[in-house]
Amino acid sequence: MKKKLLFTIYNLDLGGTEKAFINLIKTFDFSQYDVDVLIQEKKGVFLEKLPKEVRVIDFKYKEAKNIFLRIRNKLKLIYFKKVLKGKYDFAGCFTSWNYNCADVIVNVCENSALWIHENFLSKYNGDIQRLREFMDTQKIGRFKKIVFVSEDAKNAMKQAYPELEDNMVVCENYIDNKEICELADEEIYDERDNRFLFVNISRHSEEEKSISRILHASKRLKDEGYKFCVWLVGNGKDTEKYKELVEKEHLEDVIEFKGVKTNPYPYYKIADAHILCSNNEGYGLSNIESLILDTPVITTDVAGMADMINNKYGYVVSKDVDGVYDGMKKMLSEKFVIEEKYPIEEINAEIISKFKKIIED
Repeated sequence: MKKKLLFTIYNLDLGGTEKAFINLIKTFDFSQYDVDVLIQEKKGVFLEKLPKEVRVIDFKYKEAKNIFLRIRNKLKLIYFKKVLKGKYDFAGCFTSWNYNCADVIVNVCENSALWIHENFLSKYNGDIQRLREFMDTQKIGRFKKIVFVSEDAKNAMKQAYPELEDNMVVCENYIDNKEICELADEEIYDERDNRFLFVNISRHSEEEKSISRILHASKRLKDEGYKFCVWLVGNGKDTEKYKELVEKEHLEDVIEFKGVKTNPYPYYKIADAHILCSNNEGYGLSNIESLILDTPVITTDVAGMADMINNKYGYVVSKDVDGVYDGMKKMLSEKFVIEEKYPIEEINAEIISKFKKIIED
């Protein structure tokens, strides 16, 4: 008999968590599993990537200050908890920061799991009390398993919840390397010149991604006479601020804004190096995607990157402008080349084994 699985996620917009979710769902053998996905906002570029065997349940939740709409949302939450209760062998919340997604899961199935995609202690600047206040609202203690995508994220949460250590497991995000290699060969109409090309592929949110570090570092390198360019692939609430900074520092000949790309992989492949300068990452997905395509990385020390990169696949730098500047300058001076293929096949096989254990235990 097939096992019945339920997952909740906020939406399927372009993002690392959403992409990781799609990659995971695509690994299922649907002759063994029936999979339902409850989506709070049924939207996003990845909706069409869900396998046809997956049943999508639309929460139709609407953010609202209106008291009547808020009551409606509450009643819908109660409804889903009631009608879905007892129907599943496993239920997992893939959006750890969303109350509704977590609340449904802990109420419909005892065999439940909460996915944590980032170092929340770092996000709360080491404030354990604030972290506990937030995670308690997510009912973290009621989940049978708490799944972290890196040891770094797990170790951080253990500081706040040592009593939940036995419930904590690490299962890294599965990455569809074959799809990445195929998509990387698609033609793009952005042409590069002979200058060294850096790319950053991320959401434009300064609080999380700190892309301004790239802009300030680029200003210093340009003033020192280095020849290079930077392509920023993505957008977000701070895109206009970045464009204003580029204009202010006269970096129009160095920085190019490419917008959101549903297929970013040709941009990794065409680049000489990928830059990730975030303050906090759960897994550093964009770094791994870059390495699959043999493009070296410059990355801040997030999500255990120091151990993974280790000067074998690029450079790990400090979380500031000086660090990003040093990494870019070193890459421009030394022309780093990856000599050993990133072992994604072995890593993926281990991830699938871990995931099966999570849902079967």
